[in-house]
Amino acid sequence: MTAPNYSLPPGAYPWRIGHRGAPGHAPPNTIGGRETAARLGADMVELDVWLTKDGVAVLSHDPACTDDGGRLWQIEKHTAAELRFRLHPRLLPTLTEARAGG
Repeated sequence: MTAPNYSLPPGAYPWRIGHRGAPGHAPPNTIGGRETAARLGADMVELDVWLTKDGVAVLSHDPACTDDGGRLWQIEKHTAAELRFRLHPRLLPTLTEARAGG
């Protein structure tokens, strides 16, 4: 059996994809993480998106977030306004905010 040929065509290069932004340099799934990934040369950024109870798309790796008091907030069970009141908006941006750049 011969090994597969994974060489790229002349002039091509592999894509540099920022997984959840640039989590080694900024909080994951945030506008700052996305901007940092772009500044570091990422060709694209992968972000995790969940819908709130009222249908607003927000960035979060997990389906729930924890507030400063340790309470768990299920994204799909609360409105965007409720979550923004309980959690730091910088750590739970909307997809619209992320696409606009902040």
